[in-house]
Amino acid sequence: MADQARPVTWNQFLEKTGEQYSYKSQLIAQLEKDLRIIYSEHDAETIYKETLQILSEKVHSNQLGELLYRIDLNEHVAKNCMDQESPIDCITAAILSREAQKVYFRIQYSQDT
Repeated sequence: MADQARPVTWNQFLEKTGEQYSYKSQLIAQLEKDLRIIYSEHDAETIYKETLQILSEKVHSNQLGELLYRIDLNEHVAKNCMDQESPIDCITAAILSREAQKVYFRIQYSQDT
């Protein structure tokens, strides 16, 4: 897979396709499993908006910490997001990137074995 460039953002990862890979379907499945959501559409904008909505609900019900733990978001990343102008947007982007990273590594390791 050396010729495949590692996706930079979750959005690029979502849109990335290749002859052997179905990143998008695996990423959506991972997000739906970890966030316990079924997305209404599978385009990047809808996924971002619906993830943002879920996170906003988690903040208001004091369940964000549990979700961040389940997703395995780095504590340092989460704390840095809290210092941003829009913490919930930052956390949303960080979660989407972390989920993309998990799928990317799973694909990498499954091909190496």
